Amino acid sequence: RSPARARRRGASRRAVGLGTAGLLAGHHVGRHAARGARPTGATPVARAAPDVRAVGPMPVSAATLRLFVALHPEPAVRDAVHAAAAPVRTLLGTAVRWTPARQLHLTLRFLGELDPGVVPPLRDALASACAPHPPLVLALRSLGAFPSRARPRVLWIGVGPADARAGEGHGGPSAMRARAPRRAPPPNAALAALYKDVDRACTMVVGPGERRPFRGHLTLGRVRPGAAFPHLDEPAVAAAAEALSRPIPLSIRSVDLMVSTLGPHGATHE
Repeated sequence: RSPARARRRGASRRAVGLGTAGLLAGHHVGRHAARGARPTGATPVARAAPDVRAVGPMPVSAATLRLFVALHPEPAVRDAVHAAAAPVRTLLGTAVRWTPARQLHLTLRFLGELDPGVVPPLRDALASACAPHPPLVLALRSLGAFPSRARPRVLWIGVGPADARAGEGHGGPSAMRARAPRRAPPPNAALAALYKDVDRACTMVVGPGERRPFRGHLTLGRVRPGAAFPHLDEPAVAAAAEALSRPIPLSIRSVDLMVSTLGPHGATHE
């Protein structure tokens, strides 16, 4: 392991938890973060005066850290998404670089390469921003793509309200799929509010980010450059994606500040 790689692995995941008593804040050593373990040493603090406690080493000695803020499903939810996407992986095969189940996450804000010195003020800003927010109750469903379903480069599963019928009228999930099989999930107001506060907190510390509409999703994979790829609405793809149209319940209790390290086989997150 190179010294630079070792220094980066010393940088750790920071979690600010969303709880009924307000904010839970803590610091979680990196390797366990990729597995979705709960932050150790998490301490409840008052909403009016957040007191963010760090447990473990601060990220030091690395020239820069590639940072992002994310929400992480519990391991059972990640496994359920991975299993639901299995027919799509089988159909599309090596044309896509698939995200390992352990790295499935919902990005709230990508921060880029930054000096490690921004971590303490960023942690504090995120703690204050997350304090008023209760735990999120969401649902994962529907295969989507960026930039479009006709020319997909990134495949994802969408995030919407826990009620599968929200925004779709009545008749239940089956009726929803029959009427609008290609629609992304309707937006979730609680998730949008959390994103807005997290984005504002990050902007105060590191400056503005990308000015594109927020669309909650978990990235399933990225289409390899030059790979021939079908339209997502082709019957074979739609049939393979049927399991992804069934809502997968998702509860979120923490917001995580993550380090991403690029490698020859893709990024690793800690």
